[in-house]
Amino acid sequence: MELLTIAIRGGGLDKLRSLLLGLDWGVFFSDLLLEALPEKHNLQKLKLWGNMKKLPSQLPSNLIKLTLLAIHLSEDPMPTLEKLQQLLYLALRYSHKVKQMVCSTNGFPKLQHLKVYSFSRLGEWVVEEGAMPCLLTCEICGCENLKMVPQGFKFLTKVQELTISYMRESFVQRVKEGGEDWDTIKQIPSIIVKDVL
Repeated sequence: MELLTIAIRGGGLDKLRSLLLGLDWGVFFSDLLLEALPEKHNLQKLKLWGNMKKLPSQLPSNLIKLTLLAIHLSEDPMPTLEKLQQLLYLALRYSHKVKQMVCSTNGFPKLQHLKVYSFSRLGEWVVEEGAMPCLLTCEICGCENLKMVPQGFKFLTKVQELTISYMRESFVQRVKEGGEDWDTIKQIPSIIVKDVL
């Protein structure tokens, strides 16, 4: 990890456009390594697989694709991630501590594709009006404590496809035609529901 941190902080990787970093189970990304990432202004695609205590306060500003796997964050990652002005694709997988997420007004101005998988303790997700104005597809999978679709989805007028999988029956009933959340998502042309828990 120390050699990797030195390599990233050094000048040899300044032209790097794509980076995948993975760690063994139980090993945490070092703060020094994460703090070095924003300096890589040419980096456009980043995939991190492994534990981190928290997201760095900044990430490379030109990222267009970001995948965070098995990160096990304890805090809402959205306040940091929604500042990425160029981001088109975001996938978040496996976090068992985050209980609430908020996508703020004007956050994620260019985001087109969002995947949220296995945030098992996520109970509330707020999407404010004006957030994610360009979103085209969204996948919600394995967030078994999420009680309802974010009410702010009614403002997402460009979404073409919403996929819901491995969610509780009570959640699925809400998104069916005539369900409590139907008016929130009825403008979406394709709503796919599969593998109900």
